[in-house]
Amino acid sequence: MEPKEQIKGAVVFLMSHEHSDRFLSAFSRIEQHLRKLTNSNKQETFSTILGRASSQATIRGFSDDLREFADLRNAIVHERGGGYPIAEPHVETVQRLEQIEKFISQPPTVESLGTMPVFTCTPGDPIGTAAKAMLNGKFSQLGVYQQDECIVLLTSEKIARWLAAKLQADLYILVDAPVEQVLGC
Repeated sequence: MEPKEQIKGAVVFLMSHEHSDRFLSAFSRIEQHLRKLTNSNKQETFSTILGRASSQATIRGFSDDLREFADLRNAIVHERGGGYPIAEPHVETVQRLEQIEKFISQPPTVESLGTMPVFTCTPGDPIGTAAKAMLNGKFSQLGVYQQDECIVLLTSEKIARWLAAKLQADLYILVDAPVEQVLGC
């Protein structure tokens, strides 16, 4: 329990301001970062700076949260009677703001996100090999490369149209196959 203080016959719990201190520090770092990012001066409001910074996707994704956090920041810094802030953020709120601050100030690099192997084919590769790669990799497009240049995308739709055209000509084995066999893939 927090230390107690007696005021006019009532018991008042004195709160630690650890959360508000952490919150204000993280908010200040975000504000400084956005000011630098937008080349803003000290007279411009946080809302104005955030509006300009929101042209970047990284910031835009957090703009609603940051507007709410700005309101909370105002409630914390504008003390009411007794020198205490009128709000003290929950630890989860502080942690969320700190996560946003870390993401904004140190965005992840492409390398840190990991990369998926890129599958390609050449015009001379068997269609069955390309289709199996698409099926196994769960993707619907495959770059067709000639030397080091992508010349076209092979899509699952192109393969389906090609198969439909072949059914008319020489793939009678597929003509009588039930639709459910295709749906299972």
